[in-house]
Amino acid sequence: IRGVEIMLSANAIDNKDFKWNVATNWSTARQYYAKLDPDYSKDDLWTKKGARKDVYTARKLMTAPDGQLIHDGSGLPIRSSYYSKIGYTDPDWNWGLINTFNYKRFTLTLSIDGRIGGHTSSTTESYMWDAGVHPDSDNQWRYDEVVNGLKNYNVGGVQVASGEAKYDKYGNITSDTRVFTPNTTGASYQSYVQRWTSGPQFILDETFLKLRELSITYDIPTNFAKKLGMTSASISAIGQNLFLWSKDFKYTDPDRAKD
Repeated sequence: IRGVEIMLSANAIDNKDFKWNVATNWSTARQYYAKLDPDYSKDDLWTKKGARKDVYTARKLMTAPDGQLIHDGSGLPIRSSYYSKIGYTDPDWNWGLINTFNYKRFTLTLSIDGRIGGHTSSTTESYMWDAGVHPDSDNQWRYDEVVNGLKNYNVGGVQVASGEAKYDKYGNITSDTRVFTPNTTGASYQSYVQRWTSGPQFILDETFLKLRELSITYDIPTNFAKKLGMTSASISAIGQNLFLWSKDFKYTDPDRAKD
């Protein structure tokens, strides 16, 4: 494991009635292969000495050289038989920022943290599409199939008219004689979406920012606390997870290993 952690703290303001302390933390840690077993290690493009251990791979939907989706004869996208690297699971950075404000007997604490980079799969969003409960799945194509019995979903792309592509054991193309024609075949919208969700579309960037905690505390005067039988006392109002911004996640919280 290789990593680094940086911590900084400073008293931005420090006078009789008002104090402001700010502290930040940035850290990163990554795992690398230091030694491989010659018999039992994976035989792929990413498992090798010095490579990162947290590589995220998936079988993509196949595309033509110009990037268009390739469809089969029924108009459905084709999933590759080989795995491709999508990214890494470990984030580039974890970070946090804490601001503490003191004014006489009041203390306000604002804690913000987040993550930059890293990938994980949103199974929730994938299942929403697969089950037809995702808001974006309520469209004219779905209406035509459910109400009118039409199976005419077509988003373009191509089909293979002739020829073939040959691959090495890692999925690299060694020869390609394929000739492509436009995909004009209509398909079941439900079947298309269920095939589409089998790809890596829901492996998302975990970058997020979260207002982790906001609290305000009032220190009760000592004389009054003693009347209550206590040497000291305080009253606090605390709120947690009050705000979330994420780069890719829309319906779930990326602040988890996997949703």
